[in-house]
Amino acid sequence: IAAQITGALNRFNERTPRTKQSRDGILGPSDIGFCRMKALLTLQQAGPLDPVDNWSAMVGTAIHNYVEEALKADWPSYTFGSQGGRRVTATLPSGAKISGTPDMWSGSLDDNCVYDIKTVNGFEWTKRNGPSLSHIYQRHLYALALIQEDSLTEDCTVGNIYMDRSGANSDILIVEEKYNPDLTAEIDTWVTDVIYAAEHNEETARDV
Repeated sequence: IAAQITGALNRFNERTPRTKQSRDGILGPSDIGFCRMKALLTLQQAGPLDPVDNWSAMVGTAIHNYVEEALKADWPSYTFGSQGGRRVTATLPSGAKISGTPDMWSGSLDDNCVYDIKTVNGFEWTKRNGPSLSHIYQRHLYALALIQEDSLTEDCTVGNIYMDRSGANSDILIVEEKYNPDLTAEIDTWVTDVIYAAEHNEETARDV
């Protein structure tokens, strides 16, 4: 029974849009800012050589969906990613396009913000170091896409909502700041490094 459950979970995960996107060699916001070599391998559709344990990612997705379902009735001005799959596309100065689905955002005058939900195993690392570069780049790309389609303005707030997926801590950690347009060029350089390596059959930086 355990093996059947595991198999069903893995097959379900393989059918999710995010997994399909990665399998098709398409970079999404969550691929940006972590490791350029890993992003290059995604572009080249080079799958992992060893079995991958996706349990933490599955738990994270389940929590995302639960939280967004719980919030939608009380937060009517917000759009939630799991409640309709609203995709957006950020166009970088180089012309590269990065598409994804923001977790929650609102373009109302009272809100003007976008938040990305992250499930982590405890808050110690995040409290000590702040959001990772990957988390910063991802939320910025969502904001950039929404600004480019006139759903948000450049004085919007971008942030992460951290939740402890271990269940040991019921607190919620919010890290937010004003949108920083200077990050766009930095992200574009990161992305173009990967694209150049892919086009010229070269390796790129192994950031991790």
